[in-house]
Amino acid sequence: MKKNDHVLHPHILVGSVFSPEEIEKIHGLVEQYDLYHGRIGGKDTPIEEIEKVRISNIRFFERNGKAVFDTEWIFDRVDDVIKQVNEMYFDFELYSYQSFQYTTYEGERKGTYNWHMDSFTGRTKEEDERYPRKLSMSVFLNEDYEGGEFEVCTGSQERAKKFKGKPGDAIVFPSFMIHRVAPVTKGTRKSLVVWVEGPRWK
Repeated sequence: MKKNDHVLHPHILVGSVFSPEEIEKIHGLVEQYDLYHGRIGGKDTPIEEIEKVRISNIRFFERNGKAVFDTEWIFDRVDDVIKQVNEMYFDFELYSYQSFQYTTYEGERKGTYNWHMDSFTGRTKEEDERYPRKLSMSVFLNEDYEGGEFEVCTGSQERAKKFKGKPGDAIVFPSFMIHRVAPVTKGTRKSLVVWVEGPRWK
């Protein structure tokens, strides 16, 4: 990465965050667990309503240094990338993140996550009790699928910037940016997602 004085788009593509061998280690870790349906809204939202917006399977992983289920090295790598990108391009006041999300989008189900933001703009009691997400990071973990482009809205959905990075590449962007994962038409798209929190915007 090289610092730019003028960033044309409010999102940064970082190459080779993880090597092919490290990606295989991540997949091996995840395969020891069952995934479950990604959700939106409250826990009582019907699956029929969820799938109008989001069709994916997920699993969250905490920082863990145990030998068998070691995730510490994944967090360390993401820490380095987030710190470097934030210092170069955003200069947001950040705290931390508690977990990463492993996500799959299956072509057989037309897996997708329609236009949304990762950050909250309203003020509810629930939001008052936690810090907002400020930076989002999505790491591409495979490329043997069709469709599934990562799209960031930079003015209108029709002119959205589209990404389909190589395995190990990552896109980092402010969590208030509207974005989506386009429907996967063949194969299974796999990714690792992190949201970094910080103090409330002022």
